[in-house]
Amino acid sequence: MPTGSIQTVSLADNVNAAFDKINENFGLVGPDGGAFVNVTAFGAVGDNINDDTTGLQASITSTYGNLNTTGNLINIPRGEYKISATLQIYNSAQTYEVDNITLQGAGRQSSVINAEDSTSGPGIELVHSIFNNITDLTVLNAFTTGINIDAVSNTSPGQRTNFERVQVKGNHAIDRGSDGFAFERSYLCRVSQCNAEENKRNGFYHNFQIHTSWLLENNYGRLNGTPDPAAPTFYTCAGFKSDFNVYSAYIANAADENRYGYHILGNRGVTFISNGAEFNARSGFFFEGASNYEINWVSGIGNTCGGNNTQGNGFANHTHVTSYDDRENFVVQRQPVSFAAGTDGTYDFIASGQGAKLVIEDPLMTNLGARSFDSGYIQTNYTAPKLVYACAFEPTQAAKILTGLNIGQGTFNDFSGELLVIAHNAEFAETGVNGTATHKLLIGRSVAGLQVVEIASLGLTAGNNSNFPSFTYSMTTPANSYTATSGQTVFPYTFTTYTDSINEIKVTINSVLQPSSAYTVDGIGVAGGGNVTLNTPATVSDAVVISHGSAQLEATPVSATASAPPSDSITATSGQTVLPYTFLANSASDIKVTQNGTLLALTTDYTVDGLGTAGGNVTLVSGATTGDAIVITGSSYFWFSLEKVAGNFIFA
Repeated sequence: MPTGSIQTVSLADNVNAAFDKINENFGLVGPDGGAFVNVTAFGAVGDNINDDTTGLQASITSTYGNLNTTGNLINIPRGEYKISATLQIYNSAQTYEVDNITLQGAGRQSSVINAEDSTSGPGIELVHSIFNNITDLTVLNAFTTGINIDAVSNTSPGQRTNFERVQVKGNHAIDRGSDGFAFERSYLCRVSQCNAEENKRNGFYHNFQIHTSWLLENNYGRLNGTPDPAAPTFYTCAGFKSDFNVYSAYIANAADENRYGYHILGNRGVTFISNGAEFNARSGFFFEGASNYEINWVSGIGNTCGGNNTQGNGFANHTHVTSYDDRENFVVQRQPVSFAAGTDGTYDFIASGQGAKLVIEDPLMTNLGARSFDSGYIQTNYTAPKLVYACAFEPTQAAKILTGLNIGQGTFNDFSGELLVIAHNAEFAETGVNGTATHKLLIGRSVAGLQVVEIASLGLTAGNNSNFPSFTYSMTTPANSYTATSGQTVFPYTFTTYTDSINEIKVTINSVLQPSSAYTVDGIGVAGGGNVTLNTPATVSDAVVISHGSAQLEATPVSATASAPPSDSITATSGQTVLPYTFLANSASDIKVTQNGTLLALTTDYTVDGLGTAGGNVTLVSGATTGDAIVITGSSYFWFSLEKVAGNFIFA
């Protein structure tokens, strides 16, 4: 307890002098030895009845020009303080030696500044801000912005300003307000553990002036924007919006139930780390670029999105990159997680427009994968080769289209880049060199369309050897052609497609491409295809062609017929039950046994051991007789798997 006598002073005579004396007697000082003031000593009541504007502003103004300190603490005790005009923190000199004010509440739910009676301006405005701090309070119902950094027409940027545990909340029912937090030109600032909810515009907004070295961490933006007139349950602005930011970071923030979680324009060298976005009307992350404003050049690590595109307007669940011209709008997302979207038929990632470029590394996708439109570019990379497709291939097949690529890897559309095609002969192990043919393919786009070139192979021998299957590869577009009958409306297609958009199903009538509104499609996602139903019946002899919107990879054996499957022939002795085989089988069903030409039944007539090794035994349930001709035969079909190596580039 400080020593010395307490002197009686008149607050009415000189508020500042009185508090200087109180500070002297009780040791009440702000950070770094600055002034400590309590707003109640300047007439603020905090009863949500009286107008506390004058008392609050007086407490702030009382610390101006303090040349002996770099820290002045203004305490706002528990209560709800009504204001009718903007509270302004004004660093007139904007130097490191003066002012530097901390506005300190008692807690976000305890100290509330209610601006519902104001008729203009923000709730709190920081002018020439430098080393100012606002912590542990709430601003409600501001006429415009809840809290604003004012750069004075871009001439005096804010610096080293911090916001901690602050909530800014609007009210959709009273149709007023603007952004929750709005930042004009400013540097080296931080927002931590703050909330921005139900504001008329964006939750956290960096305007079109330059911002550098910002850190936003552990913040939450929810229900920001006005209700969409066309769909009142959806809101029209973003949890976080930035129009011009460089070398800054967003870490562990969350944005839910807005139009966009994060709406980003003109950001360079900005990183998004472990942020989340859920249940937004459009995308979790929306990056825009065009020639009339700065483009993005940003990256993300470990960001997670789910339940987005709830409005079903064709936006991506996770990241949507768009460019309105050829200016490069470049975004990299590493290890992004895209959980189930809010609407069926949603892509996890989209790049739209010639300048839109999106690189995805090691993604987890659970919707329709990645897709580009209007000459956008997407590249999907995996740290290790990634299995994207597997299928059986009977050696009697002349060719097989490798469709049905795993949409969770974003590979069912047009793609280019390097692919590994691994063909396993089922009579050998599915791993290792023996019996495995590995084809490394380069798929690229040229004026002739998508083309494929084999650039390396492993484990191949000349011809279509039963041990090492060999194939040629080409790109093909599955299609079905019809000559219509009079009034015909239903036309089957026999290939797999995943959406009914014109990018997946193309319909031409007499060589004229039909808009997607001219027909409906069923059988989406079905391996055998489905039907296209025309809204207007065809006329007799119309040439109707239904084609896949994307080229597909096709594998053709060097020879249409594989070599004979491996087999062992044994002449049995009397009572013999154990019969060895000398080839590799992966499952008991790969083994066929005949006795004197009669096919025996697995389990009923025999069992198999040694699966997955270089050989084993067939054991007959009933012993053979002398001279029985036993033939044990393996299988010779091939097993394909495709693994992405250098990437999957998707074009539209």
